[in-house]
Amino acid sequence: MYEPKKSSAQHAAHAKPKAKPSSASRSVPVRKTAGTVKFDTKPVGRLAPQQGRAVSGSKKVRKKSRHSVAVQILSVLVSMVMCIVSVLMVYFGVVLSRVRSETIVTSGVDLSGIGSGIDLPGLDPGVNEPQATSDITNILLIGVDTRSTTSFSGLSDSMIVMSINRIHKEIRLLSFLRDTYVRIPTKNGIVQNKMNAAYATGGFQRLADTFKLNFGLTLDKYIVVNFTGLADIVDAVGGLDVPISEAESHYIALKPGTYAPPDPHVQRTGDMTHLTGFQTVEYARIRHLDSDFVRTQRQQTVLNLLFNKVKTQSLPTIQSVLNTTLKYVSTNMTEGELVSLAITGFSEYSKYKVVTGYHVPEDGDWHDVMDPKAGDIVVLNNPTATAKKMLAYLYS
Repeated sequence: MYEPKKSSAQHAAHAKPKAKPSSASRSVPVRKTAGTVKFDTKPVGRLAPQQGRAVSGSKKVRKKSRHSVAVQILSVLVSMVMCIVSVLMVYFGVVLSRVRSETIVTSGVDLSGIGSGIDLPGLDPGVNEPQATSDITNILLIGVDTRSTTSFSGLSDSMIVMSINRIHKEIRLLSFLRDTYVRIPTKNGIVQNKMNAAYATGGFQRLADTFKLNFGLTLDKYIVVNFTGLADIVDAVGGLDVPISEAESHYIALKPGTYAPPDPHVQRTGDMTHLTGFQTVEYARIRHLDSDFVRTQRQQTVLNLLFNKVKTQSLPTIQSVLNTTLKYVSTNMTEGELVSLAITGFSEYSKYKVVTGYHVPEDGDWHDVMDPKAGDIVVLNNPTATAKKMLAYLYS
Protein backbone atom coordinates (compact mmCIF):
# COMPACT_ATOMS: atom_id res chain seq x y z
CA MET A 1 0.00 0.00 0.00
CA TYR A 2 1.12 3.36 -0.89
CA GLU A 3 2.21 5.51 2.01
CA PRO A 4 2.76 9.19 1.56
CA LYS A 5 6.16 10.65 2.32
CA LYS A 6 6.56 12.20 5.72
CA SER A 7 7.43 15.80 6.00
CA SER A 8 10.63 16.92 7.56
CA ALA A 9 8.69 18.14 10.57
CA GLN A 10 7.18 14.70 11.05
CA HIS A 11 10.59 13.07 10.78
CA ALA A 12 11.87 15.34 13.45
CA ALA A 13 8.95 14.54 15.71
CA HIS A 14 9.50 10.77 15.47
CA ALA A 15 13.32 10.83 15.51
CA LYS A 16 15.09 9.49 18.61
CA PRO A 17 16.72 12.21 20.65
CA LYS A 18 20.52 12.22 20.34
CA ALA A 19 22.78 12.11 23.37
CA LYS A 20 24.21 15.44 24.41
CA PRO A 21 27.95 15.41 23.85
CA SER A 22 30.17 15.87 26.86
CA SER A 23 32.11 19.03 27.27
CA ALA A 24 35.30 17.09 26.55
CA SER A 25 34.06 15.86 23.19
CA ARG A 26 32.22 18.90 21.94
CA SER A 27 32.77 19.76 18.31
CA VAL A 28 34.79 22.77 17.39
CA PRO A 29 32.52 25.74 16.72
CA VAL A 30 32.37 27.01 13.19
CA ARG A 31 32.37 30.63 12.22
CA LYS A 32 30.70 31.47 8.96
CA THR A 33 31.81 34.37 6.92
CA ALA A 34 30.94 35.47 3.46
CA GLY A 35 31.94 32.66 1.10
CA THR A 36 34.23 30.89 3.59
CA VAL A 37 34.08 28.65 6.60
CA LYS A 38 36.67 29.05 9.37
CA PHE A 39 37.23 26.86 12.38
CA ASP A 40 37.59 28.66 15.71
CA THR A 41 40.87 27.55 17.28
CA LYS A 42 40.19 29.07 20.68
CA PRO A 43 40.13 26.53 23.52
CA VAL A 44 36.70 25.56 24.76
CA GLY A 45 35.25 23.96 27.83
CA ARG A 46 37.63 22.94 30.58
CA LEU A 47 40.60 23.00 28.23
CA ALA A 48 41.05 26.76 28.55
CA PRO A 49 41.77 26.84 32.27
CA GLN A 50 44.10 23.84 31.95
CA GLN A 51 46.07 25.46 29.13
CA GLY A 52 46.09 28.74 31.06
CA ARG A 53 47.66 27.08 34.07
CA ALA A 54 50.35 25.57 31.88
CA VAL A 55 51.30 28.96 30.42
CA SER A 56 51.33 30.61 33.85
CA GLY A 57 53.63 27.90 35.18
CA SER A 58 56.14 28.40 32.37
CA LYS A 59 56.28 32.14 33.09
CA LYS A 60 57.01 31.45 36.73
CA VAL A 61 59.82 29.10 35.75
CA ARG A 62 61.37 31.76 33.51
CA LYS A 63 61.04 34.40 36.26
CA LYS A 64 62.66 32.11 38.81
CA SER A 65 65.46 31.36 36.35
CA ARG A 66 66.15 35.08 35.73
CA HIS A 67 66.01 35.79 39.48
CA SER A 68 68.47 32.98 40.18
CA VAL A 69 70.94 34.32 37.60
CA ALA A 70 70.66 37.86 39.03
CA VAL A 71 71.35 36.57 42.54
CA GLN A 72 74.40 34.66 41.33
CA ILE A 73 75.78 37.72 39.52
CA LEU A 74 75.19 39.91 42.57
CA SER A 75 76.89 37.36 44.81
CA VAL A 76 79.95 37.30 42.54
CA LEU A 77 80.14 41.11 42.49
CA VAL A 78 79.83 41.34 46.28
CA SER A 79 82.54 38.69 46.68
CA MET A 80 84.85 40.58 44.31
CA VAL A 81 84.30 43.86 46.17
CA MET A 82 84.93 42.18 49.51
CA CYS A 83 88.13 40.63 48.17
CA ILE A 84 89.36 43.99 46.86
CA VAL A 85 88.54 45.73 50.14
CA SER A 86 90.23 42.94 52.10
CA VAL A 87 93.37 43.20 49.96
CA LEU A 88 93.45 46.99 50.37
CA MET A 89 92.97 46.74 54.12
CA VAL A 90 95.73 44.13 54.42
CA TYR A 91 98.03 46.23 52.23
CA PHE A 92 97.38 49.45 54.11
CA GLY A 93 97.60 47.55 57.38
CA VAL A 94 101.04 46.19 56.53
CA VAL A 95 102.28 49.51 55.17
CA LEU A 96 100.81 51.70 57.89
CA SER A 97 102.05 49.40 60.64
CA ARG A 98 105.46 50.93 59.95
CA VAL A 99 104.28 54.33 61.17
CA ARG A 100 106.17 55.26 64.30
CA SER A 101 104.57 55.99 67.62
CA GLU A 102 105.57 59.14 69.40
CA THR A 103 108.94 59.22 71.15
CA ILE A 104 109.62 62.59 72.73
CA VAL A 105 112.96 63.64 74.11
CA THR A 106 112.56 66.94 75.93
CA SER A 107 114.79 69.65 74.55
CA GLY A 108 115.57 71.31 77.84
CA VAL A 109 113.77 74.52 76.86
CA ASP A 110 113.23 76.69 79.91
CA LEU A 111 109.51 77.34 80.20
CA SER A 112 109.87 80.06 82.78
CA GLY A 113 111.31 83.55 82.66
CA ILE A 114 110.11 84.53 79.19
CA GLY A 115 107.91 87.60 78.99
CA SER A 116 107.66 87.67 82.76
CA GLY A 117 106.25 91.20 82.68
CA ILE A 118 103.17 90.15 80.65
CA ASP A 119 100.12 88.68 82.30
CA LEU A 120 97.93 86.78 79.86
CA PRO A 121 94.23 86.58 80.69
CA GLY A 122 92.40 83.26 80.53
CA LEU A 123 89.46 82.55 78.26
CA ASP A 124 86.00 83.75 79.19
CA PRO A 125 83.57 81.04 80.31
CA GLY A 126 81.48 81.76 77.22
CA VAL A 127 84.04 80.15 74.89
CA ASN A 128 82.55 76.74 74.16
CA GLU A 129 83.62 74.34 71.47
CA PRO A 130 80.65 72.92 69.49
CA GLN A 131 79.56 69.42 70.39
CA ALA A 132 81.63 66.72 68.72
CA THR A 133 80.24 65.57 65.39
CA SER A 134 81.25 62.80 63.01
CA ASP A 135 80.95 65.26 60.12
CA ILE A 136 84.07 67.18 61.19
CA THR A 137 87.45 65.67 62.05
CA ASN A 138 90.33 67.84 63.31
CA ILE A 139 93.87 66.46 63.06
CA LEU A 140 96.90 68.47 64.20
CA LEU A 141 99.82 68.42 61.76
CA ILE A 142 103.10 69.15 63.53
CA GLY A 143 106.23 70.03 61.60
CA VAL A 144 109.39 69.45 63.63
CA ASP A 145 112.34 71.51 62.43
CA THR A 146 115.18 69.08 63.03
CA ARG A 147 118.16 68.24 60.83
CA SER A 148 117.88 64.54 61.71
CA THR A 149 115.71 62.31 59.53
CA THR A 150 114.96 59.95 62.44
CA SER A 151 114.02 62.47 65.14
CA PHE A 152 110.53 63.70 65.99
CA SER A 153 111.58 65.77 68.98
CA GLY A 154 112.25 69.49 69.09
CA LEU A 155 110.43 72.74 68.61
CA SER A 156 107.16 72.47 66.71
CA ASP A 157 107.88 75.20 64.17
CA SER A 158 104.80 74.31 62.16
CA MET A 159 101.37 73.69 63.73
CA ILE A 160 98.50 73.29 61.30
CA VAL A 161 95.04 71.99 62.14
CA MET A 162 93.69 69.96 59.22
CA SER A 163 89.91 70.07 59.54
CA ILE A 164 88.07 67.54 57.34
CA ASN A 165 84.59 68.99 56.84
CA ARG A 166 82.26 66.40 55.32
CA ILE A 167 79.31 68.81 55.31
CA HIS A 168 80.89 71.33 52.94
CA LYS A 169 83.25 68.81 51.26
CA GLU A 170 86.29 70.85 52.29
CA ILE A 171 89.65 70.37 53.95
CA ARG A 172 90.34 73.53 55.94
CA LEU A 173 93.89 74.34 56.99
CA LEU A 174 94.42 76.54 60.03
CA SER A 175 97.95 77.63 60.98
CA PHE A 176 99.10 78.73 64.45
CA LEU A 177 102.08 81.04 64.72
CA ARG A 178 104.96 79.39 66.57
CA ASP A 179 105.91 82.63 68.38
CA THR A 180 102.43 83.15 69.83
CA TYR A 181 102.71 83.84 73.56
CA VAL A 182 100.46 81.39 75.42
CA ARG A 183 99.74 79.84 78.78
CA ILE A 184 101.21 76.33 79.01
CA PRO A 185 99.97 73.85 81.64
CA THR A 186 102.65 71.86 83.47
CA LYS A 187 102.78 69.63 86.55
CA ASN A 188 103.93 72.62 88.55
CA GLY A 189 101.22 74.96 87.34
CA ILE A 190 100.69 77.25 84.38
CA VAL A 191 103.66 79.03 82.83
CA GLN A 192 103.85 81.46 79.90
CA ASN A 193 106.02 80.86 76.88
CA LYS A 194 106.09 80.62 73.10
CA MET A 195 103.63 78.11 71.73
CA ASN A 196 106.28 75.98 69.98
CA ALA A 197 107.89 75.21 73.38
CA ALA A 198 104.91 73.12 74.52
CA TYR A 199 105.60 70.18 72.21
CA ALA A 200 109.36 70.31 72.76
CA THR A 201 109.00 69.95 76.52
CA GLY A 202 105.95 67.72 76.89
CA GLY A 203 105.08 66.16 73.55
CA PHE A 204 101.67 66.15 71.97
CA GLN A 205 99.76 65.89 75.25
CA ARG A 206 101.17 69.15 76.57
CA LEU A 207 100.60 70.82 73.22
CA ALA A 208 97.00 69.56 73.14
CA ASP A 209 96.44 70.86 76.68
CA THR A 210 97.84 74.21 75.53
CA PHE A 211 95.38 74.36 72.62
CA LYS A 212 92.48 73.62 74.95
CA LEU A 213 93.58 76.16 77.57
CA ASN A 214 94.22 79.04 75.16
CA PHE A 215 91.76 78.44 72.30
CA GLY A 216 89.07 76.10 73.65
CA LEU A 217 89.87 73.55 70.94
CA THR A 218 90.03 69.81 71.67
CA LEU A 219 92.59 67.85 69.65
CA ASP A 220 92.82 64.08 70.04
CA LYS A 221 94.78 63.07 66.95
CA TYR A 222 98.03 64.32 65.50
CA ILE A 223 100.59 63.54 62.82
CA VAL A 224 104.19 64.70 63.23
CA VAL A 225 106.21 65.26 60.06
CA ASN A 226 109.96 65.63 60.04
CA PHE A 227 110.87 68.71 57.98
CA THR A 228 114.04 67.09 56.68
CA GLY A 229 112.06 64.09 55.43
CA LEU A 230 109.65 66.42 53.63
CA ALA A 231 112.31 66.83 50.93
CA ASP A 232 112.19 63.10 50.11
CA ILE A 233 108.39 63.14 50.09
CA VAL A 234 108.32 65.97 47.53
CA ASP A 235 110.97 64.24 45.42
CA ALA A 236 108.82 61.10 45.40
CA VAL A 237 106.16 62.99 43.37
CA GLY A 238 108.75 64.58 41.09
CA GLY A 239 109.01 67.97 42.79
CA LEU A 240 106.50 70.81 42.92
CA ASP A 241 105.70 73.86 40.78
CA VAL A 242 105.61 76.69 43.32
CA PRO A 243 104.55 80.34 42.82
CA ILE A 244 107.68 81.97 44.30
CA SER A 245 108.46 85.66 44.12
CA GLU A 246 111.77 87.12 42.96
CA ALA A 247 112.58 88.07 46.56
CA GLU A 248 111.83 84.55 47.80
CA SER A 249 114.05 82.98 45.13
CA HIS A 250 117.11 84.62 46.72
CA TYR A 251 116.50 82.61 49.91
CA ILE A 252 116.20 79.21 48.18
CA ALA A 253 119.53 77.42 47.79
CA LEU A 254 120.15 75.25 44.76
CA LYS A 255 121.29 72.06 46.51
CA PRO A 256 121.95 70.58 49.95
CA GLY A 257 125.04 71.89 51.70
CA THR A 258 124.55 75.39 50.32
CA TYR A 259 122.84 78.36 51.91
CA ALA A 260 121.20 81.20 50.08
CA PRO A 261 122.17 83.89 50.53
CA PRO A 262 125.14 84.03 49.94
CA ASP A 263 125.36 80.81 47.89
CA PRO A 264 123.75 80.58 44.42
CA HIS A 265 119.98 80.52 44.57
CA VAL A 266 117.07 79.25 42.49
CA GLN A 267 116.18 81.24 39.39
CA ARG A 268 112.54 82.18 39.11
CA THR A 269 110.83 80.98 35.91
CA GLY A 270 107.57 82.83 35.39
CA ASP A 271 104.54 82.45 37.62
CA MET A 272 105.46 78.90 38.65
CA THR A 273 108.98 77.67 39.37
CA HIS A 274 109.77 73.96 39.61
CA LEU A 275 111.43 73.11 42.93
CA THR A 276 113.07 69.91 44.10
CA GLY A 277 112.32 68.47 47.51
CA PHE A 278 115.26 70.25 49.11
CA GLN A 279 114.34 73.55 47.47
CA THR A 280 110.70 73.18 48.57
CA VAL A 281 111.78 72.80 52.20
CA GLU A 282 114.03 75.86 51.80
CA TYR A 283 111.01 77.78 50.54
CA ALA A 284 108.85 76.65 53.48
CA ARG A 285 111.59 77.63 55.95
CA ILE A 286 112.10 81.23 54.77
CA ARG A 287 111.93 83.33 57.93
CA HIS A 288 114.11 86.41 57.48
CA LEU A 289 112.44 87.88 54.40
CA ASP A 290 109.12 89.01 55.84
CA SER A 291 107.21 87.62 58.81
CA ASP A 292 106.07 84.45 60.53
CA PHE A 293 102.59 85.07 59.11
CA VAL A 294 103.85 84.79 55.53
CA ARG A 295 105.96 81.79 56.53
CA THR A 296 102.87 79.88 57.69
CA GLN A 297 101.17 80.74 54.40
CA ARG A 298 104.12 79.24 52.49
CA GLN A 299 103.74 76.04 54.51
CA GLN A 300 100.04 75.86 53.68
CA THR A 301 100.89 76.43 50.02
CA VAL A 302 103.30 73.48 50.05
CA LEU A 303 100.72 71.20 51.68
CA ASN A 304 98.06 72.20 49.16
CA LEU A 305 100.37 71.71 46.17
CA LEU A 306 101.56 68.35 47.51
CA PHE A 307 97.97 67.19 48.10
CA ASN A 308 96.91 68.16 44.58
CA LYS A 309 99.99 66.54 43.04
CA VAL A 310 99.57 63.23 44.86
CA LYS A 311 95.91 62.76 43.93
CA THR A 312 96.77 62.96 40.21
CA GLN A 313 99.47 60.29 40.36
CA SER A 314 99.27 56.66 39.26
CA LEU A 315 98.80 53.91 41.83
CA PRO A 316 102.47 52.78 41.67
CA THR A 317 103.60 56.37 42.29
CA ILE A 318 101.15 56.77 45.18
CA GLN A 319 102.49 53.55 46.68
CA SER A 320 106.05 54.89 46.38
CA VAL A 321 105.03 58.19 47.99
CA LEU A 322 103.29 56.34 50.82
CA ASN A 323 106.32 54.16 51.49
CA THR A 324 108.57 57.23 51.53
CA THR A 325 106.25 59.30 53.70
CA LEU A 326 105.86 56.74 56.47
CA LYS A 327 109.56 56.88 57.30
CA TYR A 328 109.19 60.51 58.34
CA VAL A 329 105.84 60.37 60.12
CA SER A 330 104.88 59.74 63.74
CA THR A 331 101.31 59.65 65.05
CA ASN A 332 99.03 58.50 67.85
CA MET A 333 96.39 57.24 65.41
CA THR A 334 95.67 53.52 65.52
CA GLU A 335 96.34 51.24 62.58
CA GLY A 336 92.60 50.94 61.95
CA GLU A 337 92.18 54.73 61.95
CA LEU A 338 95.07 55.12 59.52
CA VAL A 339 93.65 52.47 57.19
CA SER A 340 90.24 54.18 57.25
CA LEU A 341 91.83 57.61 56.65
CA ALA A 342 93.91 56.28 53.75
CA ILE A 343 91.05 54.46 51.98
CA THR A 344 88.59 57.32 52.47
CA GLY A 345 91.29 59.77 51.43
CA PHE A 346 91.73 58.07 48.06
CA SER A 347 88.03 57.54 47.41
CA GLU A 348 86.45 60.68 48.87
CA TYR A 349 88.74 63.32 50.36
CA SER A 350 90.77 63.61 47.14
CA LYS A 351 87.69 65.33 45.65
CA TYR A 352 87.42 67.90 48.44
CA LYS A 353 88.39 71.54 48.07
CA VAL A 354 91.42 72.60 50.13
CA VAL A 355 90.88 75.95 51.88
CA THR A 356 94.03 77.83 52.92
CA GLY A 357 94.96 81.30 54.14
CA TYR A 358 93.63 81.32 57.71
CA HIS A 359 96.05 81.71 60.60
CA VAL A 360 95.91 82.41 64.33
CA PRO A 361 96.16 85.16 65.28
CA GLU A 362 94.67 87.09 62.40
CA ASP A 363 95.99 90.45 61.28
CA GLY A 364 95.05 93.16 63.76
CA ASP A 365 94.44 90.70 66.63
CA TRP A 366 97.96 90.85 68.07
CA HIS A 367 100.89 93.09 68.91
CA ASP A 368 104.61 92.46 68.85
CA VAL A 369 106.76 92.49 71.99
CA MET A 370 110.55 92.15 72.17
CA ASP A 371 111.61 89.85 74.97
CA PRO A 372 115.29 89.89 76.07
CA LYS A 373 115.42 86.06 76.16
CA ALA A 374 113.04 84.90 73.45
CA GLY A 375 113.24 87.78 71.00
CA ASP A 376 110.02 88.73 69.22
CA ILE A 377 106.85 87.26 70.70
CA VAL A 378 103.29 87.58 69.40
CA VAL A 379 100.85 88.66 72.09
CA LEU A 380 97.09 88.33 71.51
CA ASN A 381 95.08 91.51 72.04
CA ASN A 382 91.97 89.58 73.08
CA PRO A 383 92.46 85.81 73.52
CA THR A 384 88.71 85.19 73.93
CA ALA A 385 87.79 87.00 70.70
CA THR A 386 90.55 85.14 68.84
CA ALA A 387 89.30 81.78 70.12
CA LYS A 388 85.70 82.49 69.14
CA LYS A 389 86.65 83.46 65.57
CA MET A 390 88.84 80.39 65.21
CA LEU A 391 86.07 78.03 66.38
CA ALA A 392 83.60 79.70 64.03
CA TYR A 393 85.98 79.12 61.12
CA LEU A 394 86.32 75.43 61.91
CA TYR A 395 82.68 74.68 62.68
CA SER A 396 80.70 77.11 60.52
